[in-house]
Amino acid sequence: LNAQYTHNSHVYTEHERVLLKTLNKIKEIANYNLISLGESDAKQYLLNRGFTKDLIQELQFGYISYEQIQQWIDKKSFPLEHLLETGFIREDEQGNYHPVFGNRILIPVMDERGNTVTFSGRAIHGEEPKYLHGRNTDIFMKSNHLYNFNVAKNYAYNDKIYVVEGFMDVAGGNIVATMGTSFTEEQIATLRRLDCEIILMRDNDNAGRQAMIKEIPELMNKGLRVSVVDLNKVKENLQLTEDKDSKDLWDFAN
Repeated sequence: LNAQYTHNSHVYTEHERVLLKTLNKIKEIANYNLISLGESDAKQYLLNRGFTKDLIQELQFGYISYEQIQQWIDKKSFPLEHLLETGFIREDEQGNYHPVFGNRILIPVMDERGNTVTFSGRAIHGEEPKYLHGRNTDIFMKSNHLYNFNVAKNYAYNDKIYVVEGFMDVAGGNIVATMGTSFTEEQIATLRRLDCEIILMRDNDNAGRQAMIKEIPELMNKGLRVSVVDLNKVKENLQLTEDKDSKDLWDFAN
């Protein structure tokens, strides 16, 4: 059994491995685009948010233009059925194919082994929605994953792990995001394996507060040690803004 192609108790099929390799290749192309594009809007946005070039590389952020993805579709650079199955493109009622994540910062979501299982696209110029998330597929179920867990698990054993809501509040190290405002049973089971303190660092808005009211007793009933940090106060104390925070937040958490 090749452990690289397992996630929790699931063993990927041969076809699913092909899909993983497709997304890993796209991740590499997108990361190369972002790193080699010079002072692009995408790169400048990340630098303004406090992401260093090293951190951009560590998190493997990327960028692919709408036009480049459309060229892949037209030239069949990747098998279209693979791009459809992974949710990277969509098909309309007339049978035409369209990019999903074009002209956005491409954030790879990885399983615990580091295989890319989907993407999230972050708007650069205030487009709505702010994030476009990958849909559930044969290789990705949102409820089964914690963003950045493949990295955080190496920092967190017998120590602590910080949990935030948004991708942009994750800056490597021992920080994960739930990709939503509440935990799932699968995510809680994943955290239990680490035997570490869970530090909730939610936004201090109504959604964040309501999530913590629900999840603190839920986590404690599962035998987890839980603490709470007000993310807004952390940003205020560190003199962070919504547009520049990630590097200092990483320093705070470590």
